Amino acid sequence: MTVPQAELLLTRLATNWPKAPLSAAKRLQYIACISDLPFGVGELVVSHALSTRTWLPEIAEFRRIVAELQQAATNRPAPSAAWQEFREAVHRYGMSGTPAWSHPAVKATADSIGFRDFCLSDTAEAPSWRARFLQIYEAQAEQEVRDVQILPSVRRGLAQLAESMNTWRLAIQAPAQPAGQLAAHPAAAPATPALTQNTH
Repeated sequence: MTVPQAELLLTRLATNWPKAPLSAAKRLQYIACISDLPFGVGELVVSHALSTRTWLPEIAEFRRIVAELQQAATNRPAPSAAWQEFREAVHRYGMSGTPAWSHPAVKATADSIGFRDFCLSDTAEAPSWRARFLQIYEAQAEQEVRDVQILPSVRRGLAQLAESMNTWRLAIQAPAQPAGQLAAHPAAAPATPALTQNTH
């Protein structure tokens, strides 16, 4: 979005929370941290914040709302619904079947936890399977939020850092030149000056 568009969004936020005024410095920070988003997405975030937040969203919260809206737009099932789908797939498809998961997040969790292993497990183990499933599913959802919260400038910095670290690792892993190899080609000894006979 452009700077004027970002200013328009901040004005809408500031109007709704007049007791939390945005200083000029904070407005600049806000604009720098949301300008990579499409204006349409920013409008949705502001509208969602006005109807769901009690306090003026900070920058991190603004970008978290973006992730929440993305998950809602793809119909990501709630954790309990995802677990129910996973459990019912045992009866619907069986151990040898290939479930048609409703969302990539459910499939990713099923692949991670092991659908076939779950089919072979004892029903008494269901509570522990449920706990593991929900833990993985919710961790994936939180990672999606973190991915959205990372600013493009930070992402570029991380890529540069990874490249620098890789170069450093290659440098320290390079084999050192053996000492014997250094002695294989000794430097030529300086020539000894010829002795001259003293005629005096």
